[in-house]
Amino acid sequence: MKKNKRPILKYMRKDLAAATAIEIFIILCLVVALYKVNTGEYERAALVNVLGKQRMFTQMMAKDANRKYELMQAELLGNIVEPEDVIKEKRNQINNNIEAALKQFDSTQSQLKQGRVNIEGKSIGLGGSRQSIGENLASMNRIWENFEESLEIVRNQEIIDSKFINAVIYINDNNEALMNYSNDITETLINDKKSEDFYYKAIAAAAVLLFLVTLVILLVRLFRYLILPFDAFIAGMSDIGMLKKESRLGKTTKKEVAPVILEVDRMSQKIERLISLIESVNQNLSISQELEFIFNKFSFFIPYSYIGVALVKDEGSTLEASYGISDGSVTGMPEKLIGKRFDISRTSLKRIIETAKPRVINDLESYNSNKVVSEYNRIIMASGIQSSITLPLISNGRPIGLIFFSSTSKNAYNEEHIQFLNVIAQSIAISFDKNIFVDNLLYSSILALAKLAEARDEDTGEHLDRMKKYSKLIAQLLFEDSLYKDQITLDYIDHIERFSPMHDIGKVGIRDDILLKPAKLTAEEFNEMKQHTVFGGKVLRAAEENIIKSGISIFKVGIEIAEGHHEKWDGSGYPMGLSGCDIPLSARIVAAADVLDALTSKRPYKKAFPFEESFNYIVEGSAKHFDPEIVRILIRNMERIYKLYKSFQVNE
Repeated sequence: MKKNKRPILKYMRKDLAAATAIEIFIILCLVVALYKVNTGEYERAALVNVLGKQRMFTQMMAKDANRKYELMQAELLGNIVEPEDVIKEKRNQINNNIEAALKQFDSTQSQLKQGRVNIEGKSIGLGGSRQSIGENLASMNRIWENFEESLEIVRNQEIIDSKFINAVIYINDNNEALMNYSNDITETLINDKKSEDFYYKAIAAAAVLLFLVTLVILLVRLFRYLILPFDAFIAGMSDIGMLKKESRLGKTTKKEVAPVILEVDRMSQKIERLISLIESVNQNLSISQELEFIFNKFSFFIPYSYIGVALVKDEGSTLEASYGISDGSVTGMPEKLIGKRFDISRTSLKRIIETAKPRVINDLESYNSNKVVSEYNRIIMASGIQSSITLPLISNGRPIGLIFFSSTSKNAYNEEHIQFLNVIAQSIAISFDKNIFVDNLLYSSILALAKLAEARDEDTGEHLDRMKKYSKLIAQLLFEDSLYKDQITLDYIDHIERFSPMHDIGKVGIRDDILLKPAKLTAEEFNEMKQHTVFGGKVLRAAEENIIKSGISIFKVGIEIAEGHHEKWDGSGYPMGLSGCDIPLSARIVAAADVLDALTSKRPYKKAFPFEESFNYIVEGSAKHFDPEIVRILIRNMERIYKLYKSFQVNE
């Protein structure tokens, strides 16, 4: 048999070898180009974050310098009635703040001069951008030298004299210039990185084109050496009477060729879907969108009724059921699983992560017989799942989670399915990892600002965390009750949890003498305090306008919450006087959570009210302050609200 094959192989061996070498080279070029594009996106996001902090530090230093001047002037004029040790502590805090911001700002400036910026242990080279930003950086450094000297004068001096006043004046006069130069440098670096990305995308496109050209040439050669000889053979057999049109052989040949054609078509569809999956990695899809894309694209090749994703959390010690999508035959599983965390060491999933190898269970019932069935396995079996494939998601050599393909039929999976899923698992992992990184980077930057605003009020340090948990629970209760089911999804609940802590982010724009006033505010002061909702909306809307240029939207729910959490159902709230369902649902949820926590928490101007009294206040505010449907759900689930309230008392 081998001798019969050699004549064809003899003609094709060189072609195949050359084509293989070329294709390997092309694939390597494509991988490098895609890696560079992916790295470029990370570097752009990282540079935006670092240089954005430069602008923030500039504002903080200027603000603290003015605060110290106002404090010292008030002391000089005798307008402060607070004890001397309290005043001294405030001055020390301002000095420490200036020193910390100054060091951070100066460190980044030094790195920019050297042409490399260090971010989370990674060094990002500026390359040719050093020339592009050279003039702006030099101008910025000239201002910074005097700016830094002025800050040191403000920080170290405890009397108001001409030197001190001139330092404060210089800081205020040049604060905006520093921020403008920082903006110009940021824009230049980002544009340079985009140009570099375009270069590598062009290489990737060229590699794909070369791949296709090489493939066409190879197909032509295959046609010449395989198809034409075979056709000549059939024709020759017909000429000598060995093959006749009316013979059964002709029909048999078509039947035998048909499965081959179908298999080739099937393989071509696989390649098409694999290419589309790789392309989707660079389309800025969210994890939910990516999961929906996979669910719709690959059902032709893999039998599944449900796809779920669990992400590694708590520095690798737990797994959280984070995402799930079903074809409708699996009911209740996403709702019961999503958000639950499990200790990895107590599950069989630990071995999958450690070995980085997939696991197949073709009979879940038999697999769990004679075992202590875990909570998540009970939920899976109760939903009708009979078999599954579990694959580890590995990115940059570290596990980020697991993806589950599950079927309601037994013995649904074989070796071919494993091989196919192994091919796409890497692309899925890269896509998820990129989304998680970018999402967390942007969210943590804004959350840091929210915490900065909240930290200015020392008596509400834990308020953000409690608010987040109350808000999430209320959203879950509405979801379980199928109330507002057109709006509340699992993703929506996640957004409520993530963005409810940003409700008072606008307090960064409120003056300290109003925000920290221990007495009741005057009407004029209260009107200014109301503006924190407007300021908060502006902060998040600015962030949204910048990120939406990349084709994604993140802060929509956060904007709704920041602007609308002080609106009231009867229209008597602020800032816009919205009423009823004109108030965004997210803001109505957070309004209830905010008031409940405020009432049950101790503040400088009041004691903590008992839970029952606070809860009754919410109930009495139904259809006046609060959405009556939300209040109805709270009444129905009072025990669960109380249980969460008690957990805060224990933690304290």
